[in-house]
Amino acid sequence: MKIQLQAGVSATIAVPEKPSLNTIFPGVTLLPGGELLAIYTVGSDFESADQLPYYSLSSDAGQHWTPGKPLFPEIRLPSGGLFSCCCKPTLFGDRVLAVGYGFERDDLTLSLSDYATQNGRFPKCRNFVSFSETGKGAWSSAQFIEHAWDGIESSGPALVDALGQLHFFGPPFVLRGQAQRGLNYVSRDGGSSWQEQSQYFEHPDIAPWETRACLLPDGRIWLVFWAYDLAKEKHLNNFLVYSDDSGQSWSKPIDSGIHCQAANLLALPEYPGRMLFVGTVREGSNPGIMLHLLNSVTGECLGSQNLLTLENMCNAAGNIEAQFASLRFGQPGLLLLPDGDLLLSYWSKINQHYACQSRQFFFQLQK
Repeated sequence: MKIQLQAGVSATIAVPEKPSLNTIFPGVTLLPGGELLAIYTVGSDFESADQLPYYSLSSDAGQHWTPGKPLFPEIRLPSGGLFSCCCKPTLFGDRVLAVGYGFERDDLTLSLSDYATQNGRFPKCRNFVSFSETGKGAWSSAQFIEHAWDGIESSGPALVDALGQLHFFGPPFVLRGQAQRGLNYVSRDGGSSWQEQSQYFEHPDIAPWETRACLLPDGRIWLVFWAYDLAKEKHLNNFLVYSDDSGQSWSKPIDSGIHCQAANLLALPEYPGRMLFVGTVREGSNPGIMLHLLNSVTGECLGSQNLLTLENMCNAAGNIEAQFASLRFGQPGLLLLPDGDLLLSYWSKINQHYACQSRQFFFQLQK
């Protein structure tokens, strides 16, 4: 099969009340009434301490978005610092929840990368969940998730499995010299409580960053993550793992053969043997966002196509801290619209300003 694409309308997702603010890390879901909900992170800079999740709605498949509003007020720490946080939305029945993580930022002057470089560790990290009965407003305050780790990089949306259970996935925030692992947390009560269910990856040096999940029609859960070798300071191909028992156990890691960084998967109900993989290419001479067609049984890549070319937006060279501090685009996600088209969401830096973007694509598979 070949991917047939035709680019459609592009838009900026949500301008906050202060146009000078930056928006990054979008997540988009389809509400029961047909509206789109986007949740994204707003702050004065890419790694600033004042970051807070905002939401916007679209009633025309992403062509226009409502002004951004915060999910909840800023969370002040006893020290006078801020809880700097981000999250992504998940539809659960008619209710919406947003799972995420945040850092306790006592020093408001340091970026996250500068803090890690200066202190040899990240600030205290906590996971949380927020709820809305409709997704259109009235979000709850952040409800913290207690677990044994110093925070999990739950950077993707929670997933609802075939049994109706909720899952979030991610690696604990650790630095070099510590075991790198990917953990699966499950909730059987609609997101009120969470338990560590299983481990989907472990390695002395390779980190499973930016883990994203995809549920197939047959109940299989696929995960994709950005594999980075901290010992060798080297980006690897994306790894895939899958579970056929609702996250209780996982396959051995599969090398996808695809060399991207932040990536996402999308199931195709009309093509049960296929799924889409969208990823960022930040190295080399042709940075941008690529689309790949995968066999959803084996994970084999069956074809590739360029979605967006983003000139002059490569990573900075050097160690990963320098690369993180200089990122210019990322976190692409795909949503299948009711008419069968695709909606791409991502963030990018243009004219020294970060903004979340959406773009429609006519999509079809041809034999």
